This record gives sequence, structure tokens and C-alpha cells, in this order.
Amino acid sequence: LKVCLDNKDSLKVFRQKMERSYIVEVLKSSKGNVSSAAKLLGLERTHLHRKISDYSIIKEEFLKKL
Repeated sequence: LKVCLDNKDSLKVFRQKMERSYIVEVLKSSKGNVSSAAKLLGLERTHLHRKISDYSIIKEEFLKKL
């Protein structure tokens, strides 16, 4: 996981950065399959979709080029 540590970040902001980064990595490992990623993360698929939207995660971040 690549997260830039900035001492100016609050704990909340740091957690959000870590969560976003982890979600992107799990989506990459599941080749963009949101249902599989949701299972790995222990989330409902709809909840993961909401997090993807909330964190402005775009498909290009986790889909591997074929």
C-alpha cells in the first residue's frame, strides 16, 4: 500500500487514505470484480460501491490492462 504520510493529517484523514488505498489494492487483486472484492473486504457489494463513489475511485486505478 502506498500512502503518503503527512504529519498534518488528522487520524480520520489518515484512516480514509489507508482505506481507499486498501480498497484499490483489493479491487486490483480481484481484477475489478466488485462482488469478489466485497467478499474479501467483508462488505456488502452495495456498500463497496458506495465507498468507491465516496473515495472517487475510478476504474483505471484498479483494472489491469489486457
